[in-house]
Amino acid sequence: MEGLYPLCLYRAGGQFQWDGRPTDTLLVADESEHFKALDDGWQEAPDYWAAPLDADHDGKMGGSRDGFDQVTDEELRAEIEGMGVSVHHRTGRPKMLEILRNSASERLAS
Repeated sequence: MEGLYPLCLYRAGGQFQWDGRPTDTLLVADESEHFKALDDGWQEAPDYWAAPLDADHDGKMGGSRDGFDQVTDEELRAEIEGMGVSVHHRTGRPKMLEILRNSASERLAS
């Protein structure tokens, strides 16, 4: 496993949001740290992304990856239109979430 380390491992947490998934990271320096961390619940990236999401941070897996599982499409549309952006009635949920994310990024940048 030479050349593999240092290696970053992941688990649900609060350090940062990775595509809507609250994530903590841990950097391991060698094989012994790697296996100890895996035993402690840390995961390599492919396994982390394959695991179900703990959307409400209650320690139980499940929920929506977009973080808006309790919000209807109509509420999303109303929020966007409240920002002065016109949304066609056939605009899908992924596009509406993208519009909201972009709008929030623009507001933070200004």
